Amino acid sequence: MSDEVRVSALVEPSDGTLGAPASDAAKRPGQGELRPKTLFSLSLLANHFPELHGVRVLAIVCVLQWHVTSIMLLNGLIRTESARRFALRSLTMFFGMDLFFVLSGFLIGSMLMHATKVGHTSGLRGIGRFYARRAFRTFPLYYVVLLFLAAVLPFTAIKRANLPFELVYLTNYRSYVAEETVTMLWGWSLCVEEHFYLAVPLLVGGLHLIRGHRGRLMLLSLLWLSGLLVRIALFRAHAPWTESDHFQQFYLKTHSRYDTLIAGVILAYVHFHLREPLQAWLSRKGPRALLVTIALACFFLLLFPHEIAGPRHFLFYRVFCFGTFTSILYLTALPLLFYGDGPVKRFLSHRGFLRLATLGYGTYLVHIPVFEYLVMPFLRLFNVLQWPFFATWTFGLIAMWALSLALSYALHILIEKPALALRDRLVP
Repeated sequence: MSDEVRVSALVEPSDGTLGAPASDAAKRPGQGELRPKTLFSLSLLANHFPELHGVRVLAIVCVLQWHVTSIMLLNGLIRTESARRFALRSLTMFFGMDLFFVLSGFLIGSMLMHATKVGHTSGLRGIGRFYARRAFRTFPLYYVVLLFLAAVLPFTAIKRANLPFELVYLTNYRSYVAEETVTMLWGWSLCVEEHFYLAVPLLVGGLHLIRGHRGRLMLLSLLWLSGLLVRIALFRAHAPWTESDHFQQFYLKTHSRYDTLIAGVILAYVHFHLREPLQAWLSRKGPRALLVTIALACFFLLLFPHEIAGPRHFLFYRVFCFGTFTSILYLTALPLLFYGDGPVKRFLSHRGFLRLATLGYGTYLVHIPVFEYLVMPFLRLFNVLQWPFFATWTFGLIAMWALSLALSYALHILIEKPALALRDRLVP
């Protein structure tokens, strides 16, 4: 990325999982703003990182396919041996969510590093501005979808008791997070992001108390490593684990997931302060081959956990998968994309991905109820008609994404655009 593309022109960090960023300055005249031309046009995200929009869309597909498989499995629609083999591999591809965490850490960290450098986040006023703009970006759509679902879906006593925690982004700290206990189960990832937003201004500000890049990178690296150490300590302290309890503790909780966000901050720091030497290093074939090898090795470790660890050590192996292997994968793969060129980067930079990424946050918020209530009846019918499993699964994925995009577009026009316009007037 060129020197001129500073964080003041970045897209504002991801809105919780599938959203995509847009920077403060990107909304100002003369700073690359993309204002909608008509009432029904999209308020497109700034396009200074075009390849990241394609990366987000790949991550969206990864998350959506995981949910298609898991919901079909829970509904007894995966019966044949070939379908079970496919489902096993599909469910190992959980790491699309981790990609969103890394991207969020990168974009938020970059934005705050630049803003701190130029004095835009100095003092309580600057931090307050950061939180106010984040609130306009993330809160309106979240609360509209959450309260709508609470109003129209079966609302049991336990869901009623847990709703206040969902309203303050503590879904992932309920005793047991499941479809029968909370209104928006998938809101756990939004909670992780909101908790990160609370801490990251302090982290970025604290880096300025340390002299030199080496000391700052050492602090960030130790903080990243502490995520793995926390998971190992928890695993040892409370073993043996059931698979369900392991998922609740290690996949959903912020204190066991923050290392992916720190990995994004590390990437932001290196890109912001050490971009030129890194770009020069990666211009050589040897370093690029090294990063490709590491990324492919991590992808293999993530994709074949059952075969590598075996049933006896599987849950302990997942301690490394939930943050460590994924962080290394994206810390090695993303710089290759940033500082390289070729057909992959050109493909991911296609403008069509920008439109899909613009609707990403809304797509994430609505995709599960869309699938369960609008798509699943057709899949049950196809199962009765004995359609091939893969044809049924593919239809489910495409139908869920298409319907979620349509609903996300409506929410974008009715909720997101007015909220962002109000934000720019009140908190410029």
